[in-house]
Amino acid sequence: MAFRFVHTADIHLDSPLKSLALRNPVLAAEVETATRSVFRRIVNLCLDEDIDALLISGDLYDGEQTSIKTAGFLSAEFRKLSEAGVFVCIIRGNHDARAKITEKLDLPDEVKNFSARAAETLILEDHAGPKVAINGLSFPNRHIPESLLKKYPKPIEGAINIGMLHTSLAGAEGHDVYAPCTVKELVDHGYDYWALGHIHKRQVYSESPFVVMPGIPQGRHINEAGPKSVTVVTIGNDKSITTEERFLATTTFMRISTSVAGTWSNARATLEDALSKALDEDCAEKVIARLHINASDGLSWRLRRDSDLFLEELNTAFGEAAWIEKIEISQNVIAPVGPVSRIAELMQDKNAKIALNLEAITMLNDLSRILPPQARDALGSTEAEQAKLAEELASEGIAEALARLSAMDEEKV
Repeated sequence: MAFRFVHTADIHLDSPLKSLALRNPVLAAEVETATRSVFRRIVNLCLDEDIDALLISGDLYDGEQTSIKTAGFLSAEFRKLSEAGVFVCIIRGNHDARAKITEKLDLPDEVKNFSARAAETLILEDHAGPKVAINGLSFPNRHIPESLLKKYPKPIEGAINIGMLHTSLAGAEGHDVYAPCTVKELVDHGYDYWALGHIHKRQVYSESPFVVMPGIPQGRHINEAGPKSVTVVTIGNDKSITTEERFLATTTFMRISTSVAGTWSNARATLEDALSKALDEDCAEKVIARLHINASDGLSWRLRRDSDLFLEELNTAFGEAAWIEKIEISQNVIAPVGPVSRIAELMQDKNAKIALNLEAITMLNDLSRILPPQARDALGSTEAEQAKLAEELASEGIAEALARLSAMDEEKV
């Protein structure tokens, strides 16, 4: 008999909605509960397929959460697994290192919450498969700038050795540095499988031994676009290891790029075709999309000027199957000859852009201060992210203004 486990991480259970541009209240409610829905699906996967263990490699929930309902939900789901003989192994990451909700959890004996003081080893051998040693270490606090690898014990001879580690590895775009280490260092440690967490994009860094980052199982906003999954691992009696992705998300965020030309109707038909193909290829029940349109000059400014109408037409056409949360028009608008062309030159001036970017940063800071603390990362979780968002908003503002001025200029002709 084989030993089988599900490897997941970064569930961020019941974390606040970050899609500030999402205006459909029905879909907004679904996204807010999507992390809970995917967790139920993970549990059901374990129950339906005779899984021996569920490994959660950090950030099960967010640190600011104190909801009794979240604690009650988790306790109930863990009891289902316990009653079925499924072990649950949890390490805490940067988001749930000191989460107060942990104190409210009523955990069955089959749930192992690994300590933050020293690495621990859970040995599982009361099954028909090979002897398995699961090693884990939780974050003691949110910021861990040093490697934790040296704290993990050496592999146990004769057993399948699994290491659970929340880490940014050698660094990843959009992620701060946490418990850094290299893939080579993990490989050289001697374990058979490293069950990582923290980076939200799935990646298999090595297959001999396995070093796997499962990615987030359910996207929560457009920057977590694309299909999301958990990893199912099977270890044979001969100690061979195989992995497979399982797509359990209820909702997928997507970025869809396409070019349009001609008339408004042609543009709509092109976008509807692109959305239909995306729906056919996706595994989730619903798609929330951000459209990036590269349009010819004449069509570009009209789509920008009337983007609200275009958005409404597309959302009406797709009903509940898909929702377009935003349309971005390529900023290749060439202003018509006349007064608007001179305004365009002034707005595109380097010094004017710098001033506009600084003003956008000031506005983002002002907006952040009136948002709840748990929602502020939506405007940038780092200074670099905020500066990038400010630049994007400033550029969009310039293009928007030019499109509307161009429209006004044509109407006068």
